[in-house]
Amino acid sequence: MRKIMIAVIASMTVVVGSVDTASSALAADELVQVSSLASGVYVTGTYSTTVTADTSWAAIDFPAAYFTLPTWAIGRGQGGCTEIGVTLAINGVVQQIGCQSFRLADPEHDGETYFDLYADTQTIAHAGDVITLSWGYGVVFSIASLSEVRVWLQDPSTSELIEVTLPFEPPAPSPMWQQAIGRASDTATCPDGYTPSWDTWPNGGKGGYVCNRFVPVYGS
Repeated sequence: MRKIMIAVIASMTVVVGSVDTASSALAADELVQVSSLASGVYVTGTYSTTVTADTSWAAIDFPAAYFTLPTWAIGRGQGGCTEIGVTLAINGVVQQIGCQSFRLADPEHDGETYFDLYADTQTIAHAGDVITLSWGYGVVFSIASLSEVRVWLQDPSTSELIEVTLPFEPPAPSPMWQQAIGRASDTATCPDGYTPSWDTWPNGGKGGYVCNRFVPVYGS
């Protein structure tokens, strides 16, 4: 496990907020993704990095002013990590890990208090490998509604703390199909799920009364 002198931290269906965290200390394809920055919800997410040196761990820190995390003892085993939705993968292969979380106040975090989410594996990732830390429902809980939030990534190649601002963007609306059928008059009722309207296409383009409904292109 990681030395205490270093700042000491399953899969999502829809990702609604993300940021490319390219910097001089990180590779160009660094990525953090979170499910929400709304208040009073569990925030699932991932942090992925292409490492530049041998490593076996990854971590991310959340500001205690906006998030709460359960605290776990150092060296929590794989069974416990999986149970609480924390995984660590190397090149997409989920590893046997130990994980931990605790609250810390550190000058390197500008004196702010943060919750640290950290996972470590016995398998070594080498330069060019992608290491991904994921956390699921029930781990990170938001206590404030945010349009953006600052977190710290802990670069597993160098142990440096990297400040990142996560924006929040609402999910794009699902594309919809419009379905329409003609109706005999303005008093004719529409089938369940349809709403009455008027359109130009009935009666050979002369227009007429219709019933419309909208359905998701990719299903509900």
